[in-house]
Amino acid sequence: MTYLTFLLLGLGAGSIYAALGMSLVQTYRSSGVINFATGSVATYVTYVYATLRKSGEYFVPVPGVPQIPLGGPLDFWPALVIALLTAGLLGLGMYWVVFRWLVNALPLAKIVASLGVMVVLQGSIGLRFGTSAVPVDPIFPVGTISAGGLVIPRDRLYLAATIVVIAVALWALTRFSRFGLTTRAAADNEKGAVLVGISPHRVASVNWVIGALVTGLGGILLSPIVPLTPGAYTLFIVPALAAALVGGLSAIGPTVVAGLLIGAVQSEITKLQTLSWWPTTGLGDAVPVVVIVLVLFLRGRSIPQRGLVFDATLPRSPTPRAVLPTALVGLVVLVGASMVLTGQYRAGLTMSMIMAVLALSWVVIVGYVGQISLAQLSLAGVGAFLTSAATTSWHIPFPLSILVAALGATVVGVVIGLPALRIRGIHLAIVTLGGALALQSVWFANSKLNGGADGARVESPTLFGLDLGIGSGEAYPRVEFSLVAVVVLILVALVVASVRRSRLGGRMLAVRVNDRAAAAGGIDVARTKLLAFAVAAFLAGVAGSLLAYQLSSVSAPSFDIFVGLTLFAIIYLTGVTSMTGAILAGILAPGGIFYVFLSRWVDPGSYYDLVSGLLLIDAAIRNPDGFAGRLLGLGRSVGRRFGRADRPGDPARVEAQAVRDDEDVLTRS
Repeated sequence: MTYLTFLLLGLGAGSIYAALGMSLVQTYRSSGVINFATGSVATYVTYVYATLRKSGEYFVPVPGVPQIPLGGPLDFWPALVIALLTAGLLGLGMYWVVFRWLVNALPLAKIVASLGVMVVLQGSIGLRFGTSAVPVDPIFPVGTISAGGLVIPRDRLYLAATIVVIAVALWALTRFSRFGLTTRAAADNEKGAVLVGISPHRVASVNWVIGALVTGLGGILLSPIVPLTPGAYTLFIVPALAAALVGGLSAIGPTVVAGLLIGAVQSEITKLQTLSWWPTTGLGDAVPVVVIVLVLFLRGRSIPQRGLVFDATLPRSPTPRAVLPTALVGLVVLVGASMVLTGQYRAGLTMSMIMAVLALSWVVIVGYVGQISLAQLSLAGVGAFLTSAATTSWHIPFPLSILVAALGATVVGVVIGLPALRIRGIHLAIVTLGGALALQSVWFANSKLNGGADGARVESPTLFGLDLGIGSGEAYPRVEFSLVAVVVLILVALVVASVRRSRLGGRMLAVRVNDRAAAAGGIDVARTKLLAFAVAAFLAGVAGSLLAYQLSSVSAPSFDIFVGLTLFAIIYLTGVTSMTGAILAGILAPGGIFYVFLSRWVDPGSYYDLVSGLLLIDAAIRNPDGFAGRLLGLGRSVGRRFGRADRPGDPARVEAQAVRDDEDVLTRS
């Protein structure tokens, strides 16, 4: 009976999974967007409700704008109505301000935009409430019901029953109403729907409002059971995605059943963790990951794909030119800066170089081959923890320790990338996000594997008796370690440039443009994808190993999924398809040199995330090439103005330059 009781306890988390899953279904089938910000929407709406109940103030997410007093704490129903109105307006605003402009955009742009919304909401909540939990009074009757030796928590039953009622009502709305018919028509044939007078934008607007209402209500009803913190519901997006995929991103019933079952199974695993022979952490979070992989492998081709005809073009991936002279200049500049800067500025420069190495791994996997990976920081975490083991347990000397750690990350990266042989685009992003969550839960947060409260210790690197470590105390940070980071960054940049200029790079770009056409042209698509995942994972492992040496002690927070998503957002913002973008990403990364300089005048804190999220949304809509694209565009404008190749009397050279800039990948592959 105890095991059955734990199954029923899981109805609480399962209910929010089901609610978020329903929201994902509503938004996806009307606009082709898998909204990774769904969990953050639930968190924000719940904070609105909680502050109305606690202090009678309305939470305004705009920095600097105080909360609006409403004359004292509100009762349940007024607070619920105001919070749900906020949810509806938020859903409407997300569609018309952000996602309306991305209807025919690339899947990458849609994912990035939703990540931008997530970062903005998380940043606004963090600025106002910090990290402390906000208590919420019970909504449903508390206590238990005993039946035949079975103890059933009443609030979980009421919560699950409420979600099922909402699901039935939503199913009836979409199945029997005229609105449901128009939604299905717009989803099946958007152009045909326009011809018969159906407005896809109006249909999508209503569905986004419905999705936000369901999400907000689910979060509010769960808040007395699960402590309300800024990150409380954000990662619930992974099990919610698993539930939505079981429903084929189109069916409400299977989505709700799957969400409830995932929550129940996770709760049962929590009970099993009390047994001596069962792993103590992580397996519960692996359940939705397993579901996602199985569903996509077995049903991936039958899951509807919205928005497969794009008006947008792929961001350019310029061929690196004058590689050796540029590398030499970079070496001189970075060595000089490492020698001149001191203290936190040198530490910031070193962090920027390490983050640039990590960003280059994204350039390979996303920019060159078009595979959307959200797990690169987690792969860096694999490299970091393996570096700890290599230096303390296996006694592998530097720099072989970096090589061993990077090879270990490569193996994990290829395993995570295996689903890319059958799926692509948004579905692959879901799998890699799930893989990142699994690594975080099973390994990084496991006290038996992560070194405990003090973290996993890393021995200082030495070479031929010379101490190359980061140092400590007044000696921190030592210039020797900064020079190590310089050498590694230059070597990695040369490798990435060589890949882009090689025949392998040409094959990668051909796969990025159209993997079916590439296969028809004789390119081994599977081999090319796996090689890309291997190279990108190796580079991520190198970055993680360097980060381990810099930190001297590896712990889970350094490789948190939120941090990984923020870094992905920054590399997209700076230009995920170019090496210039990777260098800019390193400069702008949290803890990097720009962050340190900025800290002299202001405390970036959550404002950094907030501003990054807003810029990311803008980049997804208006500038998919990122900052690097603008710099390269400015360079081409200057070249056209002053260069010989762009003079009106020399059209042949203009055309030749255009062909080189647009990568004639078929010729090179």
